[in-house]
Amino acid sequence: MKIKILTGIILLSLVACALPPKPEVQNVSGDFNVYFGQGSDFLKQKQYDRAIESLTKAVALKPEASRAQNLLGIAYFLQENFKKAEEIFLKVIALDKNFPAAYINLGNVYFMLGQVEKAESALKKTLSIAPQSISALYSLGSLLLSQGRYEQGMAYLAQGIALDPEYLDRQKDFTVSIAVAGLSSPDTFFAWARVYAGQGNAAKAAYYLGKARNAGFKDWNRLETEKEFEKVLEDPEIKRFRKTD
Repeated sequence: MKIKILTGIILLSLVACALPPKPEVQNVSGDFNVYFGQGSDFLKQKQYDRAIESLTKAVALKPEASRAQNLLGIAYFLQENFKKAEEIFLKVIALDKNFPAAYINLGNVYFMLGQVEKAESALKKTLSIAPQSISALYSLGSLLLSQGRYEQGMAYLAQGIALDPEYLDRQKDFTVSIAVAGLSSPDTFFAWARVYAGQGNAAKAAYYLGKARNAGFKDWNRLETEKEFEKVLEDPEIKRFRKTD
């Protein structure tokens, strides 16, 4: 399955499973840390087949190692093998019911599979465990926007952006975009612009207004009526959209 890239939407979570330092002993055959370290490196290098091979060896040695299992699930996800990724993330949750990264990643699997209710449930479970999970806030907000639930989606996105406005840009290697028609709708892009405008980020607001215009957005009077734009209305980049016919 080939995923058409639209915009940064889904964020896989490496939170709580930060990549480990290089092990002091790297040539011991069958050593868990060696395979884990190799798999982590291959994942960062986007060599997913090799990451899967190394991480599979790691979890064979320590099946209870939830961090290694989570990285293995991410490797399968990035390889677009979503059913296998689902299987592994469910296994991680069985190992540790309070591991927020696994719920985020499972939610993103369901998002990609179009199982919206399951995706929403998993992402909300993440936030019940880790209320300030930035990746969960971004992903849940995006999910709700894709369903036309703009006000709810914007509320979650606003929380994520307030915590880290540059998170999407820094996490590009672990950001996946999805070909859901709703995500490319004019109103969805305008909603993203509203969120960034509400945070006072005129540059990002203008970026998404441009996407909204390219997607066919016409109701530019909303720049005057939506309260989020009050902070940026006089910015030159925003003014040019106010002049759009």
